[in-house]
Amino acid sequence: MFSMTIVFGASAVPWTLLFKTQEAFNEAVVSLKNPATFESQSFDMTDDYGQHISIKRDSIQGVMFEDMTKSKLAHIERGLHQMRVQIEANNMGKADPAIGPYLMQMARAQGAPSVISPFGPNGAFRQ
Repeated sequence: MFSMTIVFGASAVPWTLLFKTQEAFNEAVVSLKNPATFESQSFDMTDDYGQHISIKRDSIQGVMFEDMTKSKLAHIERGLHQMRVQIEANNMGKADPAIGPYLMQMARAQGAPSVISPFGPNGAFRQ
């Protein structure tokens, strides 16, 4: 899947068009960048999901072209990076003489995480 996000207007409004195939996406990019059509006052396009846009060309502030299969990995990597940063910050906080005791007190106050068993408190064999 491919997307084209067009930012336009005085308040920077983004609209996103979606394309199922690389070919349809490439046609849309060519249509947007084509000097022959760029002379017209408006830009009209329909995506593969029935969204049709008509924007005044002089109000377009920017366009982002995205291969969503590749960008999915970027989102995952960003999330993993954020998680690593949070873990490192927690570890540094535990080692800090001013923050560590507070974090340990908070952990004790919260208690150990509960374990939920599908068999109930007595195990699989109920009495």
